[in-house]
Amino acid sequence: MKQLLALSDDDLTAFLKSIGEKPYRAGQIYEWVFKKNARDFAAMANLPSPLKERLARHFRIASLNVCEPEVSGDGTVRVNLSAPDGVVFPAVILDAARPTGARKIPSSSACLSSQAGCPVGCAFCASGGELKRNLTRGEIVESFLAARDFVKSRGDDAAKISGVLFMGQGEPLLNYENVTGAISDISAEGKIALAQRHITLSTVGIVTGIRRLAADGFKVRLAVSLHAADDDLRKKLIPRASSKVSTVLEAALAYAKSSKTRLTFECVMIKGVTDTPRRLEELALAILRFISGHAPVVVNLIPFNENPRAGAEASYFRASDDKTLYLARGYLVSRGIFTIIRRNKGRDISSACGQLGV
Repeated sequence: MKQLLALSDDDLTAFLKSIGEKPYRAGQIYEWVFKKNARDFAAMANLPSPLKERLARHFRIASLNVCEPEVSGDGTVRVNLSAPDGVVFPAVILDAARPTGARKIPSSSACLSSQAGCPVGCAFCASGGELKRNLTRGEIVESFLAARDFVKSRGDDAAKISGVLFMGQGEPLLNYENVTGAISDISAEGKIALAQRHITLSTVGIVTGIRRLAADGFKVRLAVSLHAADDDLRKKLIPRASSKVSTVLEAALAYAKSSKTRLTFECVMIKGVTDTPRRLEELALAILRFISGHAPVVVNLIPFNENPRAGAEASYFRASDDKTLYLARGYLVSRGIFTIIRRNKGRDISSACGQLGV
């Protein structure tokens, strides 16, 4: 039995035509699934009974088992999702509050996985090194719906998911078709209708994927996990980093120009490794040479999070102290590069950056 959410619009329309149904039925089905939260075809009141029965014979709407959420002391929520084949992967919900008029509407960002495990093998990351499989388009969308269900379950009808981050397990651009299919569903007006400018895709710099995003006309924000501007050091930190830093930056700039979006460069701050004056100068020079003045850019400094599931080399890593972080930020700002220090959330439930191994 196929997962309904794994189908493209064309796939569902073709199925409906094959059984003698009009294409407009697809819109009705999507309204029930995405707007009315139906998880059973029997609940779709404006569909004829024979169609509902036929859909139920061929498809299932929900395929994932949602495990008991873990809630951090800072409000971050981790939800592990289990597929029928036993594969488990996480989604993380990051709380925020956005002012609207005289009140604040509770809003959250959903951090989604693109793969179960990850083949990239970043030295500082708990989920790297072992790829179980790619997630399907439907599984990615369903993980978003699970996050939205949790947010709604807290009792405020106005609460919503206002942003999506592809920063969970996996390298999104190594699962291009399924990830971009899910982005299309999340941003489609007749489905979830979250504008692509509120979706951020994090990548270690898969150049072919970045170029394809631009060619396909996507408008999501790109976050490049750069971590080091020196090719040799970056290769040690990210074994799958096959492209030179200059090539990654050129591809990222081309995407930013075509999509008219802001670029983010992520740098994990490891004491004595990536936070030294030499490494920060290399970073500044690379960004000033390739990006600054050509596209909006922000550097995101991410304190290293210790995790026993990370690679053996990570056992020697230590996080930069606060003083070093602020000095690093000050230096980059003095070079004209907008820089922030990420506030790592969810450390106590293994949900901060680099901790998402299952």
